[in-house]
Amino acid sequence: MKIRSLLVLFCLLVTGCIQITTSPTAVITPESPTSQPTLETLPNPASAFCEQQGYKLEIRTAPDGSQAGVCIFPNGSECDEWAYFRGECVPASMETPTISPESDNNGWATYTNDVLGYSFQYPADAQITTNDDPLMSLYISSPGMGSETWGIAHPADRAEYRPAEGVDLLQWLTDHYLLGEVRLADEQVAGTTAIHFRHERSPQSYANDMYYFARNGQLYLVTIGHSSDIEDWELNNRFLQSFQFEESASNASTSTPIPTALPIDPTAYQDWMTYTNSIYNFTIRLPDDWIVEEQNTSDPLLSGHALTLHPIDESNKESIRITFRQVGDETPLWPTGVGDGEFVPQGTLDIAGKPAQRVLLVCPTGEVTEIWYHDGEGQPEITRGNLEFGIIFNAFGHCEPGYSLGGEVQQLGEMIISSLKVP
Repeated sequence: MKIRSLLVLFCLLVTGCIQITTSPTAVITPESPTSQPTLETLPNPASAFCEQQGYKLEIRTAPDGSQAGVCIFPNGSECDEWAYFRGECVPASMETPTISPESDNNGWATYTNDVLGYSFQYPADAQITTNDDPLMSLYISSPGMGSETWGIAHPADRAEYRPAEGVDLLQWLTDHYLLGEVRLADEQVAGTTAIHFRHERSPQSYANDMYYFARNGQLYLVTIGHSSDIEDWELNNRFLQSFQFEESASNASTSTPIPTALPIDPTAYQDWMTYTNSIYNFTIRLPDDWIVEEQNTSDPLLSGHALTLHPIDESNKESIRITFRQVGDETPLWPTGVGDGEFVPQGTLDIAGKPAQRVLLVCPTGEVTEIWYHDGEGQPEITRGNLEFGIIFNAFGHCEPGYSLGGEVQQLGEMIISSLKVP
């Protein structure tokens, strides 16, 4: 009995030694590795930049399966997204400044827009730049202007900025959602009544004043920005009062009249030859001293989708560029760069039995260097049957002095374009 008691006591002592109080075993759950961006998930900076400027991005696939992004601008022109991102390609410039060599009183200089015929004064040390926003606004700023900045916008390729002559401007602004926050008293700018709106300063934005006025079917927006509570209205009013138009100004320089579409005589085609596209079966007529070149090799994206029509003696001559594709195809139809000039809508031309809008590219010097043909506002491609076309009538070079589309040259080229027929 004594031995059994000693054994029990021994077992209890051993058990007590074993059951030493210990900390509970921690269960460690491995942390998920922080997700790191990969080349596949990183945003394409060129694509993002295009969309951030308010333009349309389109991804196109070449026949070999490679893809490329194209930034499409409101006027129908386009740039490769990377070329636009690097500044190597831009949409058509809306204006080219001409600065008088001598400063005006008190050190101010003069800016002149030769295409629209307006001018204004600004501090000689200020910089004039073109914003990348969809309105392509002129932006004027300088350290000497303090917290004040000025902007001028008049895009010719947007319907809301092309009011008809004599329209009720306030009603036009209302119908096109252009009204500002608070309407103030109207002002006189460039000899016409400007409707004045005010946006007050808020925690999220600076204050600004906006002035809308119209002339010759073009709407103008002048914006005065205030980045501080101090507003210099002596400076701002001098700028507003200096804005003026030349009495003889029109939508382009008087050196070259804007060509209207001329009537076409069907009997003039009698001695012309007919080109028929072997794949898409559309036809076009042209004189016997013109030729058609099919593009098949130089640009893989346009191979089999582009024609160039020009006189046989092509030195210093005009040409017609026609690109085409089936509806739903993604073949690019428009060039990826335009150059200096302003797009001015002007009349229509019947193409394949339906009217197409004529959009003239007018150089700063007044020459009409190109005529683009669109199906309508916001619809640059000309759709006829199951085909879409991009058509551009070019003068020799780009804004070369003395070369402009007008008179007999214009009439002949538009007769060729109007002869297009689709199956």
